[in-house]
Amino acid sequence: LALQTSDTFLTMLLLLSKYRMKSLPVVEVGGDKIENIITQSSVMHMLAECVGLPWFESRGTKKLSELGLPIMKPSKLVKLPLNKLCF
Repeated sequence: LALQTSDTFLTMLLLLSKYRMKSLPVVEVGGDKIENIITQSSVMHMLAECVGLPWFESRGTKKLSELGLPIMKPSKLVKLPLNKLCF
């Protein structure tokens, strides 16, 4: 499950909530690389800072590419092959 940079902030919140995910990768439409990873904690931090600001109400309709969320550098990602995962 991944977000696209054209998805809205509201879509991101709904996916994090519905699937109880701690983070979501963000990809370009048709792309094969992760552009960003959005974590639940970074979203909560951003929301806490925005309380009471007039422009805050419009955040739900903005595209992720318009939000200016911090970029996760590929060198900071931990990649595991699917056959190595333990459940």
